[in-house]
Amino acid sequence: MLSKSCEYALRAVVYIAAETQGKEKKVGIREVAQTLDIPAPFLAKILQSLAKNKILGSTKGPNGGFFLNKSTKKTTLLDVIEAVDGLEYFRRCSIGLKKCSDIKPCPIHPLIKVQREELKQYFSKKTMEQVIEDLKEHRAFI
Repeated sequence: MLSKSCEYALRAVVYIAAETQGKEKKVGIREVAQTLDIPAPFLAKILQSLAKNKILGSTKGPNGGFFLNKSTKKTTLLDVIEAVDGLEYFRRCSIGLKKCSDIKPCPIHPLIKVQREELKQYFSKKTMEQVIEDLKEHRAFI
């Protein structure tokens, strides 16, 4: 469904959000990579892209790292997905047909369309602030 880059991005953003919530702390690439078992060079590219897209804040130098801005607490999971993978997953045919549509559907189009729309709605409503709260209340883990 989501690319490996997107999976890593979501895990990293959630981890960084949890680690920096309410603290003047920045998290380095090495820490995130080791904790989440993600290859550091691959993660570095992902985090740099997220910072460029204003999903994360970052500072360089010996005390540098990544953090969640106050404004990005309102960032949704869909914002992260869009920054990494784009929204093509929610439009393209699940079995790879070029001309699959509501008018000319593939055999699984009706089922997948409903599930994708529900998933997109969930991703578009779930904010980083809510994710942090879920972690604090032990309704989720990373």
